[in-house]
Amino acid sequence: MNLRGPAAPIMVAAVAVIAYATSLTGTFHFDDLPTILRNPAIQDPGNLDDVFVDPDLFSGEPGNRMYRPILLSTYLANHAIAGFDPVAWHLTNVLLHALCALLVVRLAGRLLEHFGVVETGLASLLAGLTFALHPVHSEAVNYISARSGVIATAGVLGALLCHLAFRRAEGPPKRRGLWLAASLSLFALALGGKEIAVAFVPAVFA
Repeated sequence: MNLRGPAAPIMVAAVAVIAYATSLTGTFHFDDLPTILRNPAIQDPGNLDDVFVDPDLFSGEPGNRMYRPILLSTYLANHAIAGFDPVAWHLTNVLLHALCALLVVRLAGRLLEHFGVVETGLASLLAGLTFALHPVHSEAVNYISARSGVIATAGVLGALLCHLAFRRAEGPPKRRGLWLAASLSLFALALGGKEIAVAFVPAVFA
């Protein structure tokens, strides 16, 4: 098996899905009640534009304002597809976690190459498996409202990958500019999930 090809990321993503498959039978809890079940804003697809400008739409509780438009966009999509069937909402969390694990494999490989380390793919695979199975992620995956952190993580990982491509890109300036634009766009998406995505900035300088 070629661990430097697509096999390792696919394997890690599959492991992440299998590990959290039991969460699909879960229900809504805690903050899910005001921000999802009692939030009329996420029941109307016509609010897609409004969630980017009105922080009051974050919750059905008056005064509970927060600006997380990408998170609310996923809520709108979940409700449009499956209403309040918790299986679809939990499945979204699981698939986002699998995406993060896949991106960890790719980022680990790119970082090792960036620092001149000869990589067979095994180290990247282990990094991805560790991320996929580490219990620290259990709350973010099992708890629907904690999806915000998973979105932020996926965006930051993607932004870092694009930043490394920008640093290494050769050829016309336009090509480097596209990688930079992609990195900044993913960073903005991550911030729209949760403010912790600001960690991207010190990570770039590090």
